[in-house]
Amino acid sequence: MFGYYEIQELSKKDPTELCHIMYKHKSDKSSFLKHHNYSLFYDKIFSDWRNKELKILEIGIGSVDPNIPSNMCGGELGKVYRPGASIRGWLEYFPKAKIFCCDIDRSVLDLNEDRVTTFYLDQTSDDSINECLEGILKEDTFDIIIDDGLHWFPTNCNVMHKLLPKLNKGGYYIIEDIVHHQFNYRYLEVTALTNTTYQYIRIPNEHNKDDNNIFIVKK
Repeated sequence: MFGYYEIQELSKKDPTELCHIMYKHKSDKSSFLKHHNYSLFYDKIFSDWRNKELKILEIGIGSVDPNIPSNMCGGELGKVYRPGASIRGWLEYFPKAKIFCCDIDRSVLDLNEDRVTTFYLDQTSDDSINECLEGILKEDTFDIIIDDGLHWFPTNCNVMHKLLPKLNKGGYYIIEDIVHHQFNYRYLEVTALTNTTYQYIRIPNEHNKDDNNIFIVKK
């Protein structure tokens, strides 16, 4: 999917339009905020899709409650962060897309944005996941699914295995913010990944050598 030298080159690329968009909305996906530089890779993958009528699912709206795991309260970004930052970024980058997004923090579900559907999801609960699959997600499939929710790779894998049937052919499923020591292929159900291409990518970033890593699946 990505070769070693391509990863090195992309991680040092000049900022893209997506980098600027995500920065404007104060999403930590932007390379300008330094902690992550996913926007460089996402622009490479998705730039040709910008004007398509996509359906996108993002797990994690961005809680500012310090009692919620994987919240957005820390560092300088926490002082200016507003829940739904990356959702607003995707809305601008993909002007024809419809976006579904979810969180365990019910207080961030009212985004009041056009083309956005929000819903509650507890990633640690199979009952909660199944309820969504039989309810709000029952009639929909997605071109892009991004897990930026609970940053715990075993849980992320369990959710991915359940949601992969909802990914359209040619679509991408991405798990963000993987702490490197958590990553282990033994968490993957290989049968669920049949007929896909997948890769764990450690993205070079001098400002973040811990969790600037993604697992990406192309169906």
